[in-house]
This record gives sequence, structure tokens and C-alpha cells, in this order.
Amino acid sequence: YRTVGARSLPSEALAALTEDRVDWVLFTASSTVGYCLALLPAVVVSALRQGRPAVACLGRVTAETAREAGLSVQAQPEQQDLPGLVASIVEAVRATQQGK
Repeated sequence: YRTVGARSLPSEALAALTEDRVDWVLFTASSTVGYCLALLPAVVVSALRQGRPAVACLGRVTAETAREAGLSVQAQPEQQDLPGLVASIVEAVRATQQGK
């Protein structure tokens, strides 16, 4: 197979990210990190690099790619599947709430 990146993001998604209405961005493959960052305005990329919205990654390689791009990965499941990803996000949210 061949991975092809999108040419643009849906306007609704872009607006939500730009207006800080998104709590989490999830990356499920290493290639999606670069493709997504290339499509986002600089202000959103800067916010992502500052941890807003939070970033979750499915897989070690995906998380490494995100970190190499300057992102802080707040959730990464040990179990490499969607239920594991959701569980790792829930755990990260709980930890954040307990730390406040």
C-alpha cells in the first residue's frame, strides 16, 4: 500500500483547532504526524508544541515521530489498539484532574 496525505483538513476541524475547542489530537500512525502538522496553521502547531490540545499516539514509532516534531505526548497506550488508546487518554485526564 501507499500512504497519501490529505490536501487539506475539513474546515470544521480546522476551525475547532484554531478556536481552541479541541481537547485532544490523536495520531494513529507515524505518517499522520507530519501530514497533519503540514496542514495546520503555525499558531495551531505552536499550541500543539506547548501541549494544547493534548496529544495521544498509538504506537511507539508514532510517539517518537511526534516527539521529534516537538510535540509532548500525554498519552500512549501499552496495548496497541483503540481501546488501549482510549484507556490511556482517560488515565491521562484523571491524572491531570488529580494534579489540579
